[in-house]
Amino acid sequence: MSQNKIAHKVQNLQSSAIRELLKHSKMEGVISLGGGIPNPDLFDREGLEMAMEKVLSSTWKDAFQYGLSEGIPELRGEICQLLSGRGIRCGIDEVVVTSGSQQSLDILARALINPGDIVVVERPTYLAALQVLQLAETNLMSVGTDGEGMIVDELEALVKTTPIKAVYIVPTFGNPGGVTLTEQRRRQLVELAQRYDFVIIEDDPYGEINFTDNTFTPLKAWAAEMGCSDNVIYTSTFSKILAPGARVGWLVLPDWVKRQVVILKQATDLHTSTLSQSLTYHYLTTGRLAGQIALIRDAYKHKCEIL
Repeated sequence: MSQNKIAHKVQNLQSSAIRELLKHSKMEGVISLGGGIPNPDLFDREGLEMAMEKVLSSTWKDAFQYGLSEGIPELRGEICQLLSGRGIRCGIDEVVVTSGSQQSLDILARALINPGDIVVVERPTYLAALQVLQLAETNLMSVGTDGEGMIVDELEALVKTTPIKAVYIVPTFGNPGGVTLTEQRRRQLVELAQRYDFVIIEDDPYGEINFTDNTFTPLKAWAAEMGCSDNVIYTSTFSKILAPGARVGWLVLPDWVKRQVVILKQATDLHTSTLSQSLTYHYLTTGRLAGQIALIRDAYKHKCEIL
């Protein structure tokens, strides 16, 4: 078959740099600092075994059956409780379970972006997000980052002259810079989204892995306080705080886009693995997650100080 049989938008698609980094992380004798890869020695094996035993003894029929595209309601309820601790109030109807943050970004790109739409990212930003946005044929633009996170004044100067569709940002412990957006800039960013009617895609995989006593209000919570919650879509994951192999993440969606996201989810994979969802749900009901997060915070803080 000739190359022209391949769709134009994927003909020049390159392998994700993240996947290449993961290859090196599997090599014997290599300690990879190139990706956000959890230490498997810190996985809560005992808690996961307890959760799997519960799956196999009580909900195994559902766990091995097809499920709802939105995700199992019990897990979505637990996610709502988890989010309340982060300052986000939502109901299970606003939550869609995904196969990790990467699928969340892929589905959002397909739901929101037409070829040529302008999406703004911070410079630098998460490489795998760039791959998704490029595949969606986005017109990518960027603004700088300093010690206080995205320079929102630069974004404001841009949106005054250029209509944009969305801003993608990791506001808390951003990847790869590790910078956190200040509270003042968070509020400023949400105000801009409201004033110029663009969408903020808030990616929050690392918010719980905090080495300080500081707390950071998610953009989604700021938006709710300011009466513009429809302008912020929030995504997070259990990959960094439980186990990435489970491939369980989630979206918190406003009504105006949820139906389209669910339909895209159906077309993509029907639903996230019901086995993984059931395992995650039963783990959450053990009450061990808070202790697990405290454990990994201490361990990673120690590694950070040594580095």
